[in-house]
Amino acid sequence: AGQVSRMHFTGKLLIAAVFSIPLAACEPGVVSEGTEFQRKYSTARKALEAGNYDSAIRSYGALLPNAGPLEPRLRLEYAHALLRGGRYDEAAQVAATLASDLSGSDRAAALAVRGTALHESALAEMRMGTAGRGTV
Repeated sequence: AGQVSRMHFTGKLLIAAVFSIPLAACEPGVVSEGTEFQRKYSTARKALEAGNYDSAIRSYGALLPNAGPLEPRLRLEYAHALLRGGRYDEAAQVAATLASDLSGSDRAAALAVRGTALHESALAEMRMGTAGRGTV
């Protein structure tokens, strides 16, 4: 029970860390699509915050090709949606790729998502009895 409580606390800290940095998409003109891009971003973000992870994953996925300079930030939020949606292996892969391209606090945030995804994946494998030597 203590392990699960720590995981929920860690998850809440991760959410706070990932979303504590304001997104520049709120500033007009950052991306050529302007208001339409902002509307789509708002839809994705609200879906993530409301726990509608499949919708958030689809919405972020649709935003990424036109994200321009916001691509790393949106990819991080996409990885977070994958993580919260239980798609741990995908989340870990997206976050690892992103971390390799970043530095500083942005890299740390990507590594936090990756680490949490790997941890959740291992816990899921242990619950199913499929955890191997490399998992524990």
